[in-house]
Amino acid sequence: MRRLDQDELSAKKFGSKQLYMHLSALSPTTRKSHAERHGRLFTAKQVREFWSDPSNIEGCKCGVVVVLVDDLGKPIMPQLLDRARETYKKMAARGYEWSQ
Repeated sequence: MRRLDQDELSAKKFGSKQLYMHLSALSPTTRKSHAERHGRLFTAKQVREFWSDPSNIEGCKCGVVVVLVDDLGKPIMPQLLDRARETYKKMAARGYEWSQ
């Protein structure tokens, strides 16, 4: 969470707008609720709320990356989301439990 705080401070300092893209490990042990977040954008508040639940932290291999967005909240580099969606589809095709 310290990194999240630093990212928010930097955004304010430089006047940039950002959201956070959830990246799930998409492994055989990934929880469905975590896989469903893969490649989706969230506010810092939403990220904090997700990880404030101890059951979401335990054994979690997920992470988030900063995604710069425009004034409408659309990613400046939409390819990042496209790539995450492609990865999700490829991993889901393996038939892991979370993809059912």
